[in-house]
Amino acid sequence: FNKIDAITIEELDILDQMPNYVPISSQHEWNLEELMEEIWHRCSMLRVYTKPKGQIPDYDEPVILHAENPTIEEFCNRLHKSIIDSFSHA
Repeated sequence: FNKIDAITIEELDILDQMPNYVPISSQHEWNLEELMEEIWHRCSMLRVYTKPKGQIPDYDEPVILHAENPTIEEFCNRLHKSIIDSFSHA
């Protein structure tokens, strides 16, 4: 539900009892992070952060995979199609 800035607390309490509901205000950018987390959860997606040897993890560009039965091959293919051919162990 958008425009939570235009309703009363009582109306928000009623809406809060609805399933699949995340209250937001796009104008004021209220609760957008919770909306994004709910979308990720509903889409069954997960983030995998890569870490080059001897460096810190790259938190800016995660590899996105479906959470149901992700495979090493799928992960490698998201990075580059040729990586799986030289992959030996995980």
